[in-house]
Amino acid sequence: MPSEHAAIQFLHLSDLHYVGATSESTINTNTRRHLDLAVQVAGCLKPAPAFVLISGDLVDGGKLEDYRELKRELERLTIPTFLALGNHDDSGHFAEVFADHASASGQAAIVAGLHIVTLDSHVPQRVYGHLQHEQLDWLHSELARYPELPKIIQLHHPPVFGKSDGFPDEWHHLSAESSEALHRILSLYRVLGVFSGHIHTDQFTLWRGIPCFCTAGLNNTTDVTYQAGLRGVRAASFNLCSVSGGDLRVAAVPLLALEEELFTLSAEQLQKFNPSATSPVDKEKK
Repeated sequence: MPSEHAAIQFLHLSDLHYVGATSESTINTNTRRHLDLAVQVAGCLKPAPAFVLISGDLVDGGKLEDYRELKRELERLTIPTFLALGNHDDSGHFAEVFADHASASGQAAIVAGLHIVTLDSHVPQRVYGHLQHEQLDWLHSELARYPELPKIIQLHHPPVFGKSDGFPDEWHHLSAESSEALHRILSLYRVLGVFSGHIHTDQFTLWRGIPCFCTAGLNNTTDVTYQAGLRGVRAASFNLCSVSGGDLRVAAVPLLALEEELFTLSAEQLQKFNPSATSPVDKEKK
């Protein structure tokens, strides 16, 4: 079980849409630079993150050389890294480069008392997500192996939220069938969170009692106020997550805004706001 005292930090990245130096970019963002910034930030965190989730769309065009270059970049992270596939990924090229991460059913590991399970929701040549029956059977068996451990679930496509959210199809999430089957399984266990990407939005959903977290990712961010279609804006983010005493906290890190500092307060300055410090009123009572 996770320690009741020491907080466990982990990172949730998604939608890297990595475009290697030898590939022609079809997007208007510098995803190599965004990933470099994220890795730099990860290296400065104290305590160091216990692991990293990267929930799909690892590269933009599915090219073999882009996966090879991405692997070299991710090797800068000296902590366990769990990779999911998204609709922009090529499973064959991914498996050739990331052989240790490739699995037809899914991947599972226990890190710092957390049961981490990664699912493959990508459907070749399609945008929406789906989970095969064999993968759902594997998930059920895997979760039952450690019923007492809190679960962290990762997949690229978030589950369906509600009956309808205004879109005419399922391109932006997991299929309704897969969502229902997934919920039936996860509802049997203590799931701290389901972590996804795909929609390029920092979003929290309470999915019939199960917390779901999306991150906008490292490519661009969807303008959720634009309702006439789909509008992307120049922004990138990832989630900084902490588990302590059985509780989960998820904070979105606005990656590009980190370079636009307004002010900094030292630890000594912050101590002045500490309510546990002796106040003038307390001194008078003495």
